[in-house]
Amino acid sequence: MSRTPDGERRPDPADRRAKLICPTERGLLQMEAAASIMRTIEERHAKALGGREYAAFKAALQRVADLQAEAQHDDQSPGRRQGD
Repeated sequence: MSRTPDGERRPDPADRRAKLICPTERGLLQMEAAASIMRTIEERHAKALGGREYAAFKAALQRVADLQAEAQHDDQSPGRRQGD
């Protein structure tokens, strides 16, 4: 088993070939802290814009991220040449 302060690799009991990346206690605490920071930021922006406008902003931003992910996937498709 390989370990860092924030996570560790463990064998996947369902698939001997695979490894699972599992957070350590420190990693879980960091994830909770990050989630708390994100909540604070989102609450501040929602208050500034208003709930409805902020929800529309988040929906639009998610759509842009999804379109970008699709474009990157298309760019990496087998048989696709550079510049196509």
